[in-house]
Amino acid sequence: MLLKLIIVFISGLVIGSVAEFIYKSVERHKLIRPRLVNVQMYAYTAVLLYFLYFWQVALLYKILIILIFTTGWEYAVGYYLLKYKKLRDWDYSGYWLNYKSLVCFKFSLLWLLMSLLTYYTLIPFIINLNI
Repeated sequence: MLLKLIIVFISGLVIGSVAEFIYKSVERHKLIRPRLVNVQMYAYTAVLLYFLYFWQVALLYKILIILIFTTGWEYAVGYYLLKYKKLRDWDYSGYWLNYKSLVCFKFSLLWLLMSLLTYYTLIPFIINLNI
């Protein structure tokens, strides 16, 4: 189980790094290397999804947990970067239902969709590995 958990963590980190690299590079029209503090969300979310996979509760509860976790993580990282590093790595001020320009409805839904995709594809694949 520990080895599979490590694989889940590293997979989340790699997939998140690639996704972040592609999104920010396309958005800013130049190559942007993702910050480790930003892509950690993907790794820890993958670990959360791994444990949620075994938890026997309704899908709605899992969706709420995923939404709260990912949105909370994004807010915490954004707040940390802004307050302690004086860096605003993203700005959602122009987006609907944003809070302090650090989180918004659109990206919370995006994190949920990415998490559900991971939950139904990557997590079962790793669980079924014969290691």
